Amino acid sequence: MRSQINDLVAMRDAEALFELMTEDDEWITQLDAAEGLVKLGDRRGYEFLLTATMSDDEAILEVAQEI
Repeated sequence: MRSQINDLVAMRDAEALFELMTEDDEWITQLDAAEGLVKLGDRRGYEFLLTATMSDDEAILEVAQEI
């Protein structure tokens, strides 16, 4: 999935990244898509990551902080 996200960033497809971030079942894909949005300068990705840093789930919290 990561290579697909990298491809979307390269194509500057913010809407597809936003869809992955908000609708994918896997939290890691959601965070990767949010990171892609941040790389494109899209504030929606930053806001999603900021919210993720408040998660009670240690794994989500750790990855969000790393990004």
